[in-house]
Amino acid sequence: MTDNLLAVLNTSVLAEPFAPKSDDQDDLGRRVSNFLRSRHFDSFQDLNIEVHDGAVVVSGKLENYHEKQVALSCCQRVAGVITLVDKIKVTKPTS
Repeated sequence: MTDNLLAVLNTSVLAEPFAPKSDDQDDLGRRVSNFLRSRHFDSFQDLNIEVHDGAVVVSGKLENYHEKQVALSCCQRVAGVITLVDKIKVTKPTS
């Protein structure tokens, strides 16, 4: 019995790193985009969402840091987002 358990634990399938399927990445990107668009910020419509190996990349331009913080917070709340990469540029920072 112990030999069988060791054989199972030593299989290469368990040693391979987890790589999300393309469909899973597309679904995650859609869910993040839909959640942003459901907020009441018109400027969120212009944000770009990409998913690369499970990391969500948010890019685009927003007018102020408040909108940027709200957008990033919204993205982090979507189930499945583990890593969030912020590439949002603020065009009119407040003084």
